[in-house]
Amino acid sequence: MVKNIDIAIRGGYGLYNFGDDALIHSLFNYLTKDKGIDPKKVVLLCRNEAYLHKLLIDVNVLNYNYLPKDLKINHLIYGGGTQFYSFDPIKESKIEKFLNHPKRTLKNAFFKARNLFVSNKFLENKFEITTNVNHHHLLGVGLGPFSANDTTIENKTKRLFKSAEFISVRDEFAEGKCKSWGIEHFIKSPDICYGLDVGVQKEHNSSVKNIAIIVRDWNHNIEGKEYYNSIMDAVKDLRTLGYNITYVSYDMYSDLTWLKYFKDQRENILQWDPNNNTIDKFIESHYKFDLVITARFHGAVFTSLIGKPFITIGIEPKLEMISSLYSEGSHCWNMPFEKRNVLKLVKEIDENYSTYVENVHHQTLENKKNAHFQFEALYKQIANK
Repeated sequence: MVKNIDIAIRGGYGLYNFGDDALIHSLFNYLTKDKGIDPKKVVLLCRNEAYLHKLLIDVNVLNYNYLPKDLKINHLIYGGGTQFYSFDPIKESKIEKFLNHPKRTLKNAFFKARNLFVSNKFLENKFEITTNVNHHHLLGVGLGPFSANDTTIENKTKRLFKSAEFISVRDEFAEGKCKSWGIEHFIKSPDICYGLDVGVQKEHNSSVKNIAIIVRDWNHNIEGKEYYNSIMDAVKDLRTLGYNITYVSYDMYSDLTWLKYFKDQRENILQWDPNNNTIDKFIESHYKFDLVITARFHGAVFTSLIGKPFITIGIEPKLEMISSLYSEGSHCWNMPFEKRNVLKLVKEIDENYSTYVENVHHQTLENKKNAHFQFEALYKQIANK
């Protein structure tokens, strides 16, 4: 096992989530292809899934759940995504918790049991790890939400940010937290997926014909789940009006409720399966859509990258924030997720489609420029240390 690492990148990669896998695709290619850093000097700290070695040529991976205590890292980069958050637990019995979230419940039980026996053998990979690092950096990260009843995670995050040498945050919530923590050495930049080489579709329909619905199982609060039935009913109405609807899943292991629904309804869906797909090909599959309604933040990112308007489903703040950033090219469908409201938003975009497309394109050009700037700023920090 590698014990001395020049550059390590930590994130939620290898979890079969398209957004997170695209994040590392963007950053790894920038460092190794654009800047010519030897891939052997770069190690990912994440789940060591076989498909990562197919997506990223010559990549080295350490499973971040089994990091040795004597690991030494020169530069640690927290590479994008929402890596720092905490939710208030939903009040459920143990049986309800297992039935509602079987995968997460079993995983948590496994790690609790493991920690009883091996907690002193492995390095905690999010906060404690910095004691073994010479320089740590936060690139394009999101924050929150944080629990109001238990501030442990937020306080640890605050200390981590204060000691970081480079910080770029991707949204207003993270920017506000930095300011409230008294941190001044940060820049606000877009999600690092805007660093991907994705072309805007030059020719497009003059109106909306094909709509994608990017779903997400939401287990963090009751209110967020309210969109399920409303979007199902809205899809029926949209199909009656003549729109072609395709459901999309970005996470084959977390969208279990939705995937069961699709199976029961015999829906043909678009699904990210990294064992049988690539980042570029999956993005290309989005070009056929004229409009995307998304419960996932990165659904809005990739829709904007190809130059199409979107409607976010406001189950959490970052979905409202990206819609606000694209205020002239998108909308946010907010709680309590009334069906009539999302139908109204679709109608508004359809009737003014070319204007929405043009506005999305302008904002995306700005985001791509700013994404490159944050990459270059990070590189300056690590190039000579």
